[in-house]
Amino acid sequence: MGLFDRFKKNAEVSGAGAQIGASALPAKAFDIDVSKKGLLISGVLVEELTMPALTAVFGVPRVVLPEADSEAQNTLLIWDDAGVWAYTKDLDGGAVEEISIRLVYEEAWEPKYDRKVRESRADFSGTLTLGGKPVMEKLSDKRLGKSYGIISDLKFGNWRVSLHLTEALGAKLEPYDWKWRASHDDAEAAVAAIVRGEARPFAFAWVSYSAPRVSTGKHDYQKTEEPPLSFSDFNFKLAVVQALMYDKGALLPRFDVYDFAKGYAKREIDVDGEGYEPIREVKAWFKDLPVPASLGALVEELYIDGGNEIYLQVCPQWDGEDRCFDVKAIQEAELAQFPNLRKITNVMSRFNKKTCELLREHGIELVDV
Repeated sequence: MGLFDRFKKNAEVSGAGAQIGASALPAKAFDIDVSKKGLLISGVLVEELTMPALTAVFGVPRVVLPEADSEAQNTLLIWDDAGVWAYTKDLDGGAVEEISIRLVYEEAWEPKYDRKVRESRADFSGTLTLGGKPVMEKLSDKRLGKSYGIISDLKFGNWRVSLHLTEALGAKLEPYDWKWRASHDDAEAAVAAIVRGEARPFAFAWVSYSAPRVSTGKHDYQKTEEPPLSFSDFNFKLAVVQALMYDKGALLPRFDVYDFAKGYAKREIDVDGEGYEPIREVKAWFKDLPVPASLGALVEELYIDGGNEIYLQVCPQWDGEDRCFDVKAIQEAELAQFPNLRKITNVMSRFNKKTCELLREHGIELVDV
């Protein structure tokens, strides 16, 4: 028997939009703490957001089926006595993406949420904490000072929390628009003080869960008994990897930063958002990449250009204007690994004078274009 069948035993279903198990219970206080461990609800740890887990703590919810013409086809689960609701696309399986906690009732929200059907009949009357501390203690002045209506994406491991300011607080902050904030050095502290001064600043809290990321293993290093090339300068190594991996196709597989981000397990990497600076995990990958020593003989020319593929892997939004990929120094021992290296293009703008002299001494032609 699925979860949906169990709820049908509590009430009849009359079609799309019908409510199952409607609750008439008075408000009941549940304390909720969000941390890396999960949701601690009145002493019970919920490690994943699922309907069975939430039902075990809050009890059987009121269920509102989606309208027949609804595109999302989300079934609404409402724990009226707790001030909590959630949506699921799989009533039998019970997977829940997010729970909503109504902290303050506001009439202004009625047209948006159709309270008669969609929202809890009581406010959340317990205590909401983050990482075992009051919400305000986990919010910096900088975070509060940048808020207009929603403070989003507070991260606790695989859990995320967003907070929506009340309409009343939003009205108080209207004079402090982006123009005012841009012209005042103490804007963040001023806005934060207003938010902190409100007895009940948040109308809603949303809590979501993402399953732990699992590495695809696609970018694991290839095992080899051959000793690797040795580099003292990371940027020189990048120039060599450009030649071997992207120019000659001798060092495989070709690294792709977007593919790498999809398969990276430890955290979510926002390639486009973070790519204005070298992405630390990508930089670490190339730094530790073993390049078989035998490939050194294949390097005959290095073409160093701001548009090289390797640089757009490490720093996808790099404009080529700064000096972040300049080669600081090359050791004699490094050059000895590349017996056939005879030419480096654009070296003068990326290598210092001492390094250029060393390269010439080894018979390497330096060309600028």
